[in-house]
Amino acid sequence: MNDQQAINYLLQRGEPYGLTLNDLKDMAPACVSDCMVELAEFYRVSDLSHIYPQSTHPHIANDPMNIFPEDPSVNRSRGADIVTEAERIVADH
Repeated sequence: MNDQQAINYLLQRGEPYGLTLNDLKDMAPACVSDCMVELAEFYRVSDLSHIYPQSTHPHIANDPMNIFPEDPSVNRSRGADIVTEAERIVADH
């Protein structure tokens, strides 16, 4: 994957949530945010989780402050529950 392919992937990944490339960069760990290819690889293995579920809070479903990258198994096991502070801390590391 080259930089342009990575950018295209990231734009496609963020589009359903109204997220820009800068939003995705800001949400990612600093160690990958400066390299488009590494950033794309990070998002290939991460879910875009909602702190407040889309099903119960549709008015903030596309708010970047309500979305963060997270391990898919954690996101999917939580279901429609609100993200706890502990889950958010784990996701940030």
